[in-house]
This record gives sequence, C-alpha cells and structure tokens, in this order.
Amino acid sequence: MKINSLKLINPGGISLIAHLCRKLKIGETIDEMVHWKPANTKASPGIMIESLITSIISGRRALWKLEEFWKNQDIEFLYPGLTYE
Repeated sequence: MKINSLKLINPGGISLIAHLCRKLKIGETIDEMVHWKPANTKASPGIMIESLITSIISGRRALWKLEEFWKNQDIEFLYPGLTYE
C-alpha cells in the first residue's frame, strides 16, 4: 500500500448539515412545490437546493465551480443513491 496515494479530505460539518436538511425535509418540500420531471434528471430540485445550502453553510462562498466542491466529497454517503456523475 502506498501512503502517498492516499487523499485526505476534511469534510467538516458537511454530513451534519446534509443530515439537518433531510431532517427538516427541505428537499422534499421543494420537490413538492416545484414542477419537475424525474425522468429528465438524476437529482431532484430539492437535492440541488440542499447541496447549495450545505455548500454555503460549510463555508464555501462562491457558487460557481460547485461541481469541484462536490467532486471532493463523499456524495454517496451524504445522498444515498446519488453519484457525482
């Protein structure tokens, strides 16, 4: 095993923030209020808003290049069934 091949990432409070968003049913509420077609997207509008909230509260200020932020997070752990792609 090569030690130099490990990539350590400090997730901070991201998992807690994502959990609180789910507990508050933010995504579910948005999905009920917005007209969208599940067949046209892999992530619902609610999940997308939760990811923005999580990003902002975790200290990220810029909302552009958000995909780079999530590329370094464990998406499957935070949002079961969802992958980065």
